[in-house]
Amino acid sequence: MWITDILIHQGPVLCERALPSTEFNNLYNALVCGANLPAGSDKQLFIDTGLIHLMVVSGSHLVFIETLLVFLPRTWRLCVMGFYCFITGFQAPVVRAFLRRLVQPTLRLRSGLTALQIEAFTVILILFTYPPWLVSRSFLMSWMCGLALCAPVIFPRWRHLDLALKAYVFLFPFCWVSPITVGWNTLLAPFVGILLFPACLVVMLIPAFTPATDLLWRGFLGLLALGPQTIPLEVFLSASQLCWIPLVTHVSLLVLEVRWRRAHAFSCSFP
Repeated sequence: MWITDILIHQGPVLCERALPSTEFNNLYNALVCGANLPAGSDKQLFIDTGLIHLMVVSGSHLVFIETLLVFLPRTWRLCVMGFYCFITGFQAPVVRAFLRRLVQPTLRLRSGLTALQIEAFTVILILFTYPPWLVSRSFLMSWMCGLALCAPVIFPRWRHLDLALKAYVFLFPFCWVSPITVGWNTLLAPFVGILLFPACLVVMLIPAFTPATDLLWRGFLGLLALGPQTIPLEVFLSASQLCWIPLVTHVSLLVLEVRWRRAHAFSCSFP
């Protein structure tokens, strides 16, 4: 029991202690350490613009870290991402994303599995190990984000728009927000991953840069204030009511993928 306590609770405590003491402490804590963003005007700004997923620890955070550490060998990157899982309390979304990265090379190179099949293997392994996550809203949303990344590319020339649009469609049952948020995700999500998140990590190591990072937060919140304002919905569906959606979506995509591969493999063209 004490080992579980250390793994789940001590990491976030260490992370929070390393944060700078500023008026934006809650934002630092949410973005880096995975703490829940308290209700208020700041949280509503992220909800209105469809960027609240960036303030909840998810696979996108591991993508940010992986991009920043691209110059390191894969083993070192995995170690850093594993440590990040620890300081965020091994929350469901980062565990799913980390495990997927851990098994992907072996399953893809040795077994020839597709991205959708690797995603299915990862989900089955996680739910077999810890079944309660089947009714975890954060896990279900992370699962749907993984499926969005596996879905066919719609706009190959506009990568960020393509990802934002697919994420909006796949997450709509969980986050009922305006389609205008697709544009804000396209414009601002890269800013968070490329600049704001790395800046927050640097401040934890070098507190002297806190004023500069606080300025980034102030400017970022100002941009969010210019974004769309959503109308609060009275209907709320619990995770237990929505847990069937990722399963049906995943199975449907797998069936479509198999049918497409068969049609492609057995199709012939004659002159």
